[in-house]
Amino acid sequence: MTDIFETIPTDPRKLKHLPRCEDLHWDFPPIFKITETITFEHVLRLRDEGLEDAFRVNVGVFTHYTLKSDLDIYTGAVDAEVLKSLDDDAGKSLLVRWHSATEQAIAYLEGIADALGSSPHFILRTAHGAFTLIEIPTTDMWPGPMVFYTARYSHEDGLYGQKRLEFSAAPGQNFGESQLLQLVRPEGY
Repeated sequence: MTDIFETIPTDPRKLKHLPRCEDLHWDFPPIFKITETITFEHVLRLRDEGLEDAFRVNVGVFTHYTLKSDLDIYTGAVDAEVLKSLDDDAGKSLLVRWHSATEQAIAYLEGIADALGSSPHFILRTAHGAFTLIEIPTTDMWPGPMVFYTARYSHEDGLYGQKRLEFSAAPGQNFGESQLLQLVRPEGY
């Protein structure tokens, strides 16, 4: 298995730009931006390796966002980086949400799929719970394509015994606490 940290000199524990949940003593995971270039040579290699429908693989340059650091799942040549914010022309926003259990993360993603149809999504399981990553539409009320990190957890100081935490970053900006997702939340997110 090729790990992303073999290709970029970044230890996730040393990423100062990542939001932190102080109450629960954990950091949100990094989002990785993967730029994959698939050439006709890659398609021929897949055919030679026995993939019968190799010629159905699209040739081109593709951008993927993930929480997982395994690079072996990609077909083409890969350039990887830790995402700090999206570019102005990203066309979509990203939302990372913390769940205290994997079952909650699965139910959350199934609810989104039931209500809105399929969307690229990921689950990352950690010792602190599960994190989901989904793509959401960017609204005109935001300063551009956004990256959101959010969590809701039990806390005695919170409304109804719950506390909601949200961080966001606009293009070219660092993460900061925000209310943008809560106030201008697209339906279903």
